[in-house]
Amino acid sequence: MNYFKDALNKFRIKIKKVYEEYGNKKTMFFLSMFSLIIMISIGYWFGMLVGSKERVINGFEKAVIAKNKRAILKYVQLDSDIIKLNSKSIEPFMRYINDNPDSIKNKINILRYSSGENSKEIINLKSKKGIIGYKYKILISPVYADITTNLKDMEVFLDGKFYYKSDKDNYIKSIGPLVPGIYKVEGKLKTYNGQIKDLKSITFLEKKNKISIEPKISKISIDSINEEAQVFINGENTNKLVKEFKNIGPIPMDGSFKVYIQQQFPWGKINSEEIEIKDLSNIKLKINPVNDELKENLSSILKEFYYNGFQAVNKVNKSMMINSSDEIKNKFFDVYGDNRGVLKEEFFLKKLTIDESVIEVKEDKESYYISIVASIVYKKEKSFYGISLGTGEEKDRFINELVYEKKTKQWKIVSIEKA
Repeated sequence: MNYFKDALNKFRIKIKKVYEEYGNKKTMFFLSMFSLIIMISIGYWFGMLVGSKERVINGFEKAVIAKNKRAILKYVQLDSDIIKLNSKSIEPFMRYINDNPDSIKNKINILRYSSGENSKEIINLKSKKGIIGYKYKILISPVYADITTNLKDMEVFLDGKFYYKSDKDNYIKSIGPLVPGIYKVEGKLKTYNGQIKDLKSITFLEKKNKISIEPKISKISIDSINEEAQVFINGENTNKLVKEFKNIGPIPMDGSFKVYIQQQFPWGKINSEEIEIKDLSNIKLKINPVNDELKENLSSILKEFYYNGFQAVNKVNKSMMINSSDEIKNKFFDVYGDNRGVLKEEFFLKKLTIDESVIEVKEDKESYYISIVASIVYKKEKSFYGISLGTGEEKDRFINELVYEKKTKQWKIVSIEKA
């Protein structure tokens, strides 16, 4: 460019010398007009040279290789009246150039060797006919994106800019025009306990793009036979019972949240297993109502029952048996005999153990029902008119059924069956 300026200056100086030596006004006029035509021609041809196809492509290629945003903006134009290319709006395109050098090189080669515009390509060469020849510009086509969000109230951001909030589940929104390139697409959604984000890097290079924002979250329900149990998430009481915890959320399904239920029994608070909220939105939980305190209570009640039962048999006094009905007392006496004759048998409880593996607990609104197997070891002594006829150790197993009444808070033995 400096070369052409110097040449023009030298040409003007020579014209001036010619006029001073030989010219008049008429001669000067023709020389001036001739000089003007020469200057316009040189300027036009210089402009044509600068705007030639090869020069534009080469200049764009050099700017791309250098990743020079400012230089790239000199060569490119966005085919949109809605958005304009500037140092900020071209950022997604610059990210694409930085991350995909081979792809952008291929697109430049398509520009270089193509005979005309390619509607399938996002980058084209725009030509404008001049008086002599054509002027060229790199034309970038805008892109559009159909974004699907799987849950209502999800906020969608592109490169940190808020675009919209979904008003229903499985919502589809078309956005654009956008500068082609790589965008940080983010979905934000308020969850049960805070906010979840789904951030991904997406390349929008097609004229029509489709993406989905589907963070691993869902509304969940808890199912359990323990409907009065409290629901805990990540150790915190949700203040909801199992029967109330239906379609609650959304809650992240990535294992970062854990859930268990807790129920208050007469023998203490008991938790279910704690599980990660991961794959299923309908979670089934079960509380094992048997704890150490219940085992101790049952063992104590049964020891007292069988001890008193043997004492009642020995003394022929059923009133000594407590926490049981007349039917149970009679059944116990039927098993261990009647000592009202001259040949008597006496029983002394030595040991009682319960089978902890087969304790069953059921519940209704009024009571808890317990089924438990107990093994007893006892000493049996026979006598005739007070003369001992010998002793022996014997064992028996009983299936016992007990009831705990919520209203009276009392235990009762309602059934015994020899196993």
